Amino acid sequence: LCKHMRQNIGKKMLEPNISTQIEELHNVFSDFYDVKTESFISGDEEISRSLVFVKDTSDLILRMINERGLNPYCTIARISIDGGQGFLKCVINVFDPLCKHTSSESLDDSGVKRSLVLALVEDVSEHNGNLSKLLKPLALSDVKYSIAFDLKCGNSLFGLSSHSGKYACLWCEGENADINYNKFVEDGCKKNHM
Repeated sequence: LCKHMRQNIGKKMLEPNISTQIEELHNVFSDFYDVKTESFISGDEEISRSLVFVKDTSDLILRMINERGLNPYCTIARISIDGGQGFLKCVINVFDPLCKHTSSESLDDSGVKRSLVLALVEDVSEHNGNLSKLLKPLALSDVKYSIAFDLKCGNSLFGLSSHSGKYACLWCEGENADINYNKFVEDGCKKNHM
């Protein structure tokens, strides 16, 4: 793969000895992960999928803090959950929000480049049961963290209906009475531009 990429996009696009670096990185983190077969919901049926997950989330976070030389008392662990590109995944960013970066380090520790996968399953939806099975082996109750997700995932995570439902607000218990939507349409606006 590396040889093909260098031929097509240029030799300087990949670091030298990248295969060795990838192998070393694999060896560093392979002990943190496990795989088990689990039943997930897909539409109206149950399907069997491999769930890749971190065996000890606390241990992984401590490893990340130590390797990055972060102050454990100022460090934030942000856990993000999302479905997309064929995977339901839970990733973690460990960073110090007060840490100053030089201009050459424009992508800080909270960026995608510094994320690690906590759990991953292929080709399943953001269904409440699937999200529960994704998160359960991570033992997040042992970890202090903040969580990030989009509203669709949040509704699924907390067992709420979709956003078109009558009680679909993640933040309140109010009823969706479509007052704002009706006013929007009455004012002559197109619903697709809402």
